[in-house]
Amino acid sequence: MLNQYISRFKSENLKLNIIDSSHNQLTNGINIILNNKHRKKYILNVNLNLYILFFDEADLTHKSFKPCYGFKRYYITATPFNMKVQFDNTIEITPPLNYYGLNELTVNVYDNDYSNVFQDFIDQKSGILLITTFRFIETMIELSMMLSIKYPNLTFIVLNSTVKQVNNGFVKIIKKQSINKIIDNLQNESHIVFISHRLASRGLSFVSSDYKRHLTHQILKLNTNVVSNIQKTRLCGIYSSNLQLKLYVNCLKLFEKTTSYLI
Repeated sequence: MLNQYISRFKSENLKLNIIDSSHNQLTNGINIILNNKHRKKYILNVNLNLYILFFDEADLTHKSFKPCYGFKRYYITATPFNMKVQFDNTIEITPPLNYYGLNELTVNVYDNDYSNVFQDFIDQKSGILLITTFRFIETMIELSMMLSIKYPNLTFIVLNSTVKQVNNGFVKIIKKQSINKIIDNLQNESHIVFISHRLASRGLSFVSSDYKRHLTHQILKLNTNVVSNIQKTRLCGIYSSNLQLKLYVNCLKLFEKTTSYLI
């Protein structure tokens, strides 16, 4: 996720100071720090009231610093529903016209064996499918092996602490790298299937480096946590052409409940 920030700021010709173990001093410009205890310790001995604080993914990060910190504080999030913060002002960011949100997705219920999903996926000239239905690594690997035997012409990537490529029941550990690099390295594969859980949540995009390849299908197991459901829907994003993005869920009523929070 840090690389996405770096790339975006550089595209606007803005200089960044990245706080980490090798460079732990704040500057007078833009400072960026990942929200974890190992890096936060570098700035707690500084008078933070001299700085304007921006909290990205604010529903997770806003409690990391006491409310008294910061000359000004700005909270940025797509899911503010559970934040118990008294805001002085709320600004809704108008999405670009080519942004595809939850209401622009084609939504259906997946079969227990995902056969309806794969039938549509394979029928397309090319595509990338993300499966986010299981929490445990062993289950994800078993699923990838079973599906790869059933669909031997597809390449499956299991994302967890190690990255595994599965083809026709054979598992190969590949170098851990960014998602876009994985997609780039599979440029000759017309269809790619990712299986993941935590590594397919907020802030992560399944696109190639040139943005020409991206998710087209997702299988998502919804629950009663609206924030979690929204953040795990990785199909949403900005696309340059008219297309049909297909989301397959376990329960349409849960999806309707999720979208009701966006009205």
